Amino acid sequence: MTRTINATLALLLAVATPTVARSLRGITGDHDFERSLLSVYENDRLVTKTDKRMKQCVVFTAPHNLFLNDEITGGRRKKPEIHTDQLAKDMAKEIHGGYITWKREERDAAAKKFIAKQPKPWLCGVKGTPAGNCKKAWAALNSGRSTVSNRDGNYLNRDVNYLKDSERTHFGFMRALHTAKRRCSSATEGKSVPLSSVGGLHVDVHGMSDNTAGQVGQHFVIGTRAMETTINSKRQPQSGVGYKSTRSLKLRKAMAENLNGVLGQICNKLSHKFGTKTVKKKLGSNKGRPAECKVAIGYDNGKSTGWAYKSSEKSHLKFLGDWGKQKGEFRNSLSRISTEKALWRSYRRGAAKPFGCAVQVELSTQFRTLLYNRDGSKTEVGKEFVPQLARGFAKALKKAGCTQGAADTA
Repeated sequence: MTRTINATLALLLAVATPTVARSLRGITGDHDFERSLLSVYENDRLVTKTDKRMKQCVVFTAPHNLFLNDEITGGRRKKPEIHTDQLAKDMAKEIHGGYITWKREERDAAAKKFIAKQPKPWLCGVKGTPAGNCKKAWAALNSGRSTVSNRDGNYLNRDVNYLKDSERTHFGFMRALHTAKRRCSSATEGKSVPLSSVGGLHVDVHGMSDNTAGQVGQHFVIGTRAMETTINSKRQPQSGVGYKSTRSLKLRKAMAENLNGVLGQICNKLSHKFGTKTVKKKLGSNKGRPAECKVAIGYDNGKSTGWAYKSSEKSHLKFLGDWGKQKGEFRNSLSRISTEKALWRSYRRGAAKPFGCAVQVELSTQFRTLLYNRDGSKTEVGKEFVPQLARGFAKALKKAGCTQGAADTA
């Protein structure tokens, strides 16, 4: 194995640029060789803003804006979470932050493959064992790709919000996060909170169904467990073992203070568009109340009322921001990857500290379609409120600080 690695390394050194070559020298083992992949890895299927256009350290990601089939690795099937990519990009542009998502061409290519086998893609569920045309449609997503043993993410549309521990460095989202964080160290946010002392904020944007929004009683749900980890080997999100919620308490409170106002106005728009009766019917909680719009931790029993954890309701936590163990092995959310200090410390060259804070945000379908038209352009409501949402996240970062100590997950 070592001989093979050294031969591969020699080949890479022969063709690499001087900068890349320097980053590869001195590697002596398989594990170190895998670490070095960050130095040479690119994913041309992503669209990013992680360069000098960033003026402050807030980075938005949207990893689920296309059809995904990760079953070959023991992962999941995913349908596109519509408008999450537009929202991530538009919020980033508003506050001069960064963004990372799949390219539109990649999204369209995946949809084309799926629809070729299943003319009505939304009839195919993501749970259970697919049959007939649905089985063919999901299988088509992996056609023309290299095998799973090939870790080149350019040829595998992977669910980067559900990676095994051993896979975290192999996909372009990680490189882009790393590039963005390095850029943060040289950007200027303002005199009150210099970026040299701020760990930054990563906002991972996701969509949830209206049915789920009804179950949790909220259109806007957050998960901050990823940044709370204290013991890597004993992550048990439901029980709280290996987590310290005070790490994210300040961020959640700051988000509530700076986002609840605009979220309340959006909820008023939702009621006006869909009608109170429809909202109650489709998005009511277990007690028939209409779903609310505010910063809230998600519980599956309809008691998602605010930003503070209810210790008596831990068994009902729905959206965590960290998977813990799934089927006997750890899986990693993107917000966990962005804040895991031990992981970021492993890179030898051009190392950057992880993000100080990270939050996974889940938005109902009605919430997203109120802000965006089918073609991806903003609605009149979106034009008014998307900028306000973006500024709310930026203010939350400034209020919370999100120093590097908050991300200490060693």
